[in-house]
Amino acid sequence: MGNITKLFFAATVLSSAAVSHAFFYSNLASGDLGLTGQSNAQTLTVGGPGIGNAASNANFTIDFFPSSGNIMAGDGSNRAFQLYSFTYEVQNTSNTPTGAVGIVVQGVVSGSGFVSVQEDVYSILPNNSEVLVGSMSNSFSATGPTQLNRGSLTRSGVSFSYVDNAPVVPAQSRYKIKKTFFVQVNANWNPTVDFAGISLIQQTHQPVPEPTTIAVMGLGAAALIRRRRKASK
Repeated sequence: MGNITKLFFAATVLSSAAVSHAFFYSNLASGDLGLTGQSNAQTLTVGGPGIGNAASNANFTIDFFPSSGNIMAGDGSNRAFQLYSFTYEVQNTSNTPTGAVGIVVQGVVSGSGFVSVQEDVYSILPNNSEVLVGSMSNSFSATGPTQLNRGSLTRSGVSFSYVDNAPVVPAQSRYKIKKTFFVQVNANWNPTVDFAGISLIQQTHQPVPEPTTIAVMGLGAAALIRRRRKASK
């Protein structure tokens, strides 16, 4: 094993040994009583046994599934628009608080279809009051982005995948997530052309990197630069 490989391997081992992450989700609230959130084998439901019994997730990821299967407007939905929102709480019990939350939204948009995504992160204070500490929003149509001020949007035919991150400043150990989605088509939509729908909502919670890990990785990068300089002489 080369010196550089050893150094990066040591950084990985040191990081995993120093930190034991655990995220607990609770208090899922939504107008859709069938909404479920699933992380690994744990399930969080609105009004169900998951409320108050926090679900742990070693991978920091949770997928949400609306009861209808899709959030949609236009073809097949009998409506020109739909507003969909929900909230849930997160407790990060590790010694590295959450510095950012990531979102993946996948679905279909065609014709006059339009999709809007809003995410807000609130710190939950000891007195249970809430303070906004992070947010992001974007919207796009079937023909192109209308407000893609951040994140990335990829398309394959009428399918789309939107990926973004919202920094949490300052980093938090206990916080609430609020998600709001809006899908719309023209009022006189063509049922064979106009559609907007969301089929997957995925959330990631990203701890702030350990200072020790950053320092060791920095040493590895410096060693790599020195090696390249020597090789170029």
